[in-house]
Amino acid sequence: MRAVPARPPPPGGPVPDAPTASSPRHGGPARWWSDRSVGAKVLAVLAVVVLTAVGVGAVAVARIGEVRDTAQAIYARNVVALDRVNNTQRDFQAMRGRWVMYGALTPAERPALLEELAEKTAAYEADVAAYRPVAASPERLDAFVAGVTGLQAAFEQELRPTLDAGGAFKPSYDEHMKEQLSATLDALQSAIDAETAAAQAAAEASGDTAGSAVRTVVVLLVLGIALAVGLGLLVARTISRGLQRVVAAATALADGDLTARSGVAGADEVGRTGAAVDAALGSLRGMLGTIDGAATSLAAASEEIASTSGSIARSAQDAAQQAQVVADAASQVSGNVATVATGSTEMGASIREIAHNANEAARVAAQAVTVAGDATGTVEKLGASSTEISAVVKVITSIAEQTNLLALNATIEAARAGEAGKGFAVVANEVKELAQETARATEDIARRVGSIQEDSTGAVAAIEQISAVISQINDFSLTIASAVEEQTATTTEMSRNVEQASLGAADIAGTIGGVATAAAVTTEGVAQSEQAVGELARMSNDLQALVGRFRY
Repeated sequence: MRAVPARPPPPGGPVPDAPTASSPRHGGPARWWSDRSVGAKVLAVLAVVVLTAVGVGAVAVARIGEVRDTAQAIYARNVVALDRVNNTQRDFQAMRGRWVMYGALTPAERPALLEELAEKTAAYEADVAAYRPVAASPERLDAFVAGVTGLQAAFEQELRPTLDAGGAFKPSYDEHMKEQLSATLDALQSAIDAETAAAQAAAEASGDTAGSAVRTVVVLLVLGIALAVGLGLLVARTISRGLQRVVAAATALADGDLTARSGVAGADEVGRTGAAVDAALGSLRGMLGTIDGAATSLAAASEEIASTSGSIARSAQDAAQQAQVVADAASQVSGNVATVATGSTEMGASIREIAHNANEAARVAAQAVTVAGDATGTVEKLGASSTEISAVVKVITSIAEQTNLLALNATIEAARAGEAGKGFAVVANEVKELAQETARATEDIARRVGSIQEDSTGAVAAIEQISAVISQINDFSLTIASAVEEQTATTTEMSRNVEQASLGAADIAGTIGGVATAAAVTTEGVAQSEQAVGELARMSNDLQALVGRFRY
């Protein structure tokens, strides 16, 4: 793995190592909170807002109830009291008016006025009875009632009798009722002032209650909003910071730097995303390391195959040259065999002439000995050539086996390279099939050369037999006539053997031609292998250049 240059930290601070399954996880509220899902965090903020609204609503309802109770109490105690004291004041003023009007009416009109006075007095007494339970100051009410009672007594006992007797209204009124009326009015005003003060105090208390309710609602609302905003900012910061680290790692990946890590911990969506990005970066680092190693191995294998292909090409050229030598030798063998055939024909003619000319037997025998010696040398050369062909066949067989092994190794390396080695696998398979075909051809050549060697041994034996026969001809010239038939048969056998030798020589020539063809095919296959090796080397360089774009 190559050294990686230092890289500036991503936004938001350096990125720590991402936690793994085996790394310790510290507990606590912060860890518990970070492990919650984004939906749960948003719902928590929403829950705070809802709880704040519910709390503020509940407090507002409760305090509004208090304000309502206070208002009802004001109405029950103060508004009703003011209304009733006003009714009392109205009926008292009506009584006072009847008292004053009594002096202005004639005696005939006064009974009706007295009836009205009695009605107003009854209404006054009812008003006092209704007002007393809600009076703010019962003492002031008692003082007023006492004053009214005194005025009633003064009217009934002093003013009315004086007026009924024809006396003047004003002197009697001023004497008996004026001062007491003023005191009674003061007592009534004092009672009204007490009710007004009580109503004002109740109103102020209600205002205080309403103000307290408003302050409580505002405080709760501010606290709830602050808590919701704080929690929302915490959620936003947690998500934003994690996403910034993930984006930094992804940006580094886009720049070809696989050493960056998001370092985001937590079981929420952002934490799982960061862990997935870190795992993907780790997998990419391992994969690029493997590709780099495979490209290096592929380059080394390409060099080795190129070297081996060169050796195979040179061996194929040597085999082609040796095949040409063998072909020349086979042509020479064919010529010698033709010579032997000609000699056999001449021998037959000589044998036929033996019956006519015994004197020519010695000369013919001498010629036969010479021809037999030539044939022996030719056959020996054929055996030596067959031995050389066997050696060449062994070399070709060894080359084919080595080519097969190299093709097998190349196939294995191509399989390791995966998709990048498919083309090389096809070329390696073709080289392997060509090597197997060469091995089969060399085995066929070996069999044919063995047949030639066996035929050569038979030819040598036949020629030795001919030499023996010729010696017998020389030794037993007197028995030529009796041996003519035997020599005829021998000559026929020799002709057959020579024909077989000719066929063997033709087979040698054909086989050597096959060897030459196989050598040419091998040379062509090696050239294709060299092209494939060049392609592999280029692919290896491309892979190394591609991997070199990344830091891991």
